[in-house]
Amino acid sequence: MGSTQPSFPKLEEATRWSKLRAIGNSGLVRSSALIPIIGYLILLNDKVADWIQILGDVDISPRLIMLYVGLSFVGTASILYSIFCPEIIRRYGTAVEYTTSESGYFMVRNNFNYVKASVRGDLNKLPSWQVNTLGLTDPDIRSDEHIPPQEHIVPLMTARWHIRNFRMPRLRMAIGILYGVGFTISAVPAAWSFGQTAWVIGQQVAEWSASEPDPQVQNTSGEGDQGLG
Repeated sequence: MGSTQPSFPKLEEATRWSKLRAIGNSGLVRSSALIPIIGYLILLNDKVADWIQILGDVDISPRLIMLYVGLSFVGTASILYSIFCPEIIRRYGTAVEYTTSESGYFMVRNNFNYVKASVRGDLNKLPSWQVNTLGLTDPDIRSDEHIPPQEHIVPLMTARWHIRNFRMPRLRMAIGILYGVGFTISAVPAAWSFGQTAWVIGQQVAEWSASEPDPQVQNTSGEGDQGLG
């Protein structure tokens, strides 16, 4: 069992499956998984290429390209998340949710023995730094003694959830980086368009303000006319 910690502990902590879950479970983000597939099919489709040539010179906006690249990063991260994120993390955002929903099922002796063996096997595979971080030193988890399910099912299920949350740290960090890069690149054309829109609106407001007559000047002019009369 290895003991080497990740080179970037803060990144590892920020990309636990339970934290990636907030992004990966979003329906909008999941739909971005189609972006790289659609782009790939278009780029390699001869009929589409011929159709574009028939239209003549097509000027593709750099902002559109940046948006496509950014969404492709997000889509790739979404695909990896969907494939590798443990099921219990994808379904339950916390250990409390998991134990509350599933503890009744694991109260049955056979199911209890299964989860106990699962936790014990997972602990033997974890690097020592993960075991120390999780603080899984409860002898009830490792013991071979007969343990009543009613007394120890919650600690066992909690340990199981946290072990799954720690799985595949390098892949988790890669997914987190893909999400971060993708959202950053996608935000550039959006921010640029917002800036341009705000500039145009600002100019229109300034022109409108400049074209409006000054009420004080009108009042002064009206008083002068009355005096002459």
